[in-house]
Amino acid sequence: MPDALGEDASEILDMIAAQMKVIEVARLKKSCRCCEKMVQLPAPSRPIPGCMAGPGLLAYILVSKFDDHLPLYRLNEIFARMAPISPIVFRRPILGLTQSR
Repeated sequence: MPDALGEDASEILDMIAAQMKVIEVARLKKSCRCCEKMVQLPAPSRPIPGCMAGPGLLAYILVSKFDDHLPLYRLNEIFARMAPISPIVFRRPILGLTQSR
């Protein structure tokens, strides 16, 4: 086999589409036989209490809205196309922000 004399390298720019996933957190409930109380581990903390969006989704929304100037209703349409869950979830405002068209 002949020795290599060099190599030619080329670059290809490609885009990997954003993915949205649902992270399910299961917390066991246990009962104490002595005091007859239910105990459960606390839920993991969220960036915005009561909000279903995780930190990555919030960062994406904020950059899209304030840096890319993308209206929230357009983001809602984008999420509805790529969502692994029902689009009904996105009828609730994720950030608590309201925006008029």
